[in-house]
Amino acid sequence: MASQPAHPERRGDVAAFFTRLLRDEDEELVSLLVDDASRIDDPEVQAAIDAAFDEDRVFTDLICRSDIERLRGEPHWSIPADLKAPMAYFRSGILASMKQRWEAARRRATQAVQAIQAPKGPKVGRNDPCPCGSGKKHKKCCLR
Repeated sequence: MASQPAHPERRGDVAAFFTRLLRDEDEELVSLLVDDASRIDDPEVQAAIDAAFDEDRVFTDLICRSDIERLRGEPHWSIPADLKAPMAYFRSGILASMKQRWEAARRRATQAVQAIQAPKGPKVGRNDPCPCGSGKKHKKCCLR
């Protein structure tokens, strides 16, 4: 026998709450909510999820549309499967795909940081003229 969700009369309030949060500009918040929201059987919530993906307000390195489609196939208003059987989460292929996405994101972030780092110029000695153009020795000007 399937268990009935607690407080079905509050479903509308829960759906409205999630819809409002999913419209937020905070990408991190939206990314963390979309998986739970995908289990809510409400057209406005589902539309808000789709809009968040369409407007790039979801970190797809964290969760992607295919993950949402899989979650939408689970029973609505249900406890997530990973909470019912937490070890099943670690046995599935989910961790491998998450690791690949995180490594790809880390590589992109590292490349972006390297691209914006200032190139190093020639080393200025203490007794050389200061590179700021003051005419003073470096040790008496900007080195202080």
